[in-house]
Amino acid sequence: MPDRSRALCAFVSMSLLAAPGAAMAQSTVASGKPPEKLICKKVAETGSHVKKTKVCLTRDQWNRSATRHQDYGRDLQDTLRTKPVGGT
Repeated sequence: MPDRSRALCAFVSMSLLAAPGAAMAQSTVASGKPPEKLICKKVAETGSHVKKTKVCLTRDQWNRSATRHQDYGRDLQDTLRTKPVGGT
């Protein structure tokens, strides 16, 4: 079970760090509007109790990220419930 938790934490961390700047630049260029206000949060790095990375995203990006993580967690739980442990 701890390995699955680590995998989930790693996925969450990587998703948060995956190209937030590119998404911001793309939305600004496409719409021609000024960028939305950034909300910065400190995200714990996988494997460390101390080291944290500052991640800045818009409110919409944070909401999409949260939805994506909730969907992943739900899918992971469904998979673990339906597959037998150690079997095929």
